[in-house]
Amino acid sequence: MDQNPANGGAVQWMLKGNMIDLLSDEKVVAYQAITITRPGNYIRVNAEMRSQPGLPNPPDDAMDDISQSNINRLKDLGAFWFSQYGEATVELLNNSYAGPSLDRIDPNTGTPVIYNPTT
Repeated sequence: MDQNPANGGAVQWMLKGNMIDLLSDEKVVAYQAITITRPGNYIRVNAEMRSQPGLPNPPDDAMDDISQSNINRLKDLGAFWFSQYGEATVELLNNSYAGPSLDRIDPNTGTPVIYNPTT
């Protein structure tokens, strides 16, 4: 495939390449990462962009929404994530975390999913 952007290579790659496959494999990659790390050494900071406990007004997931209200909602998302993962993440970075591995936030509870390989 022609990779020269002047010849439309980048556009062709986006349209006919495997970009969708790559993006849809996020869950596969997350599963692989959580299963190859030792228990308590994985924290995945992620949440669905929808209303949920702790995040009543989620940000717009459109990459081009630079409105002040969306920027404020993005800041609220960061605060929400920090409230759920902040202390554990700092402890993990300081090699003092003794908790379980944490996966994405469950949109029904608004809390991180605790990874348990036996369930």
